Amino acid sequence: MFAALAAIIIAAVLKGIGRIAFALAAGVLCGICRFPWQNADLLQAQYYYGQNVVISGTVATAPETKEKDLRVVIEAISFNYSTTALKSQVYLMIPASQTVVIGRSDRITVRGGFQEGFGNYAGFLYRPELISVQKPRPPDWSWQIREWFGETIHARLARDEAGLALGYLYGDKASLSDELNEEIRTVGLSHLIVTSGFHLGLIVSFARKVFGKISRHFSLFGSFVLILGFIAITGFSASMARAGIMSMITLSAWLVGRKLHPARSIFYAAAIMVFVRPDFLTNLGSLLSFSAYSGIIFVVPLLNKYFYGSAPVSKIAVAFFPSIAAQLICLPLNIYYFGRIPITGILASMIISPLIAPTMLLTVLAAFSPFCASATQLFLSLHLKIIHFFAGIPWGSVETDAGNLQAFLLYLPIVAVLLYLFWCTGHRYRPRFSPLEKSPDYGKI
Repeated sequence: MFAALAAIIIAAVLKGIGRIAFALAAGVLCGICRFPWQNADLLQAQYYYGQNVVISGTVATAPETKEKDLRVVIEAISFNYSTTALKSQVYLMIPASQTVVIGRSDRITVRGGFQEGFGNYAGFLYRPELISVQKPRPPDWSWQIREWFGETIHARLARDEAGLALGYLYGDKASLSDELNEEIRTVGLSHLIVTSGFHLGLIVSFARKVFGKISRHFSLFGSFVLILGFIAITGFSASMARAGIMSMITLSAWLVGRKLHPARSIFYAAAIMVFVRPDFLTNLGSLLSFSAYSGIIFVVPLLNKYFYGSAPVSKIAVAFFPSIAAQLICLPLNIYYFGRIPITGILASMIISPLIAPTMLLTVLAAFSPFCASATQLFLSLHLKIIHFFAGIPWGSVETDAGNLQAFLLYLPIVAVLLYLFWCTGHRYRPRFSPLEKSPDYGKI
């Protein structure tokens, strides 16, 4: 802990790359100091492996309804009616026959055989008996808003169109049918069904246009309120944590009239996440989120410089290059975790990605206007036809073994290509302005 505090003090004094390195080191060291407490919870959970237990916990994320079961993640767990709560998460597959409405923040109690977990889950229960469901007091208002909106969209759109719309808007994978979810994985578009900085970017742009007419401080306050509200509705996932932290860091710098380079903010966000939740950086959603954003801020400038030089970048490149960069950097991770090589994934992402922003806007309007619902239905039908087309190509996806570390060897040719582009373009990642230079609109309303 003393080493972590020393790193924080040094980070406050240093400048440039040294500040970034020590800030990240401080977060990692603090996370390591916190790990023994989290590991102690995991060891207590391991004691119950293979036993028939009664376990209580709070529903952490939106439950996923499948044909035969309801899949729920619980946290703040306790065993056999103990008053001691562990911070570990447990994955449940509750039989669909036990038709009880379960929502986020509910406190549920189940009985069943406790098995060893997978990923970041401390344990797993397959088809346990549901004993009780306790609703939170006061109720989770953000979950109720999400449920109302989801029910309205499902009432006005067809099943697959509604599921895809809610997936785009706030990462609701539970609304996707098993068939559509499998097609999305086959095509390699799973990264589109996740909330990220793209969503928060739209929210911040809206807040600055609306509230910025009043004052800079009111614009910052409005942005923070909308960001926190959106995170409350979608859930505090790893990808949303990354996007939210980076947005707030950038907005705070903007308030004082400063520019903060994205390469710096991503390291600061990583340091904060490791400090708060050390397990976030081993979370798949977090890894994909950091990888995709790293591709956008490091690869896209090389592509722009290589193909356009000092000339203005075309609108087509602005729409397509981020999709190519994100897919490229996330490719080894997708192969390792999903065991599938999406050969046509980059092309499918290039076609669909530019259409997501207008689709999200139409989805919001569809909840309030039947006319917009009809337009949204037609627009999403086009998305589904594109997904069906690429998923139906026999050679469009190649199956491989998941969990094979050799997948990460793909980063060698990827890095080689990036080094070649770097050598050809002579691109300087260090911005021409100082990383905390005053922005042109400093002092303006």
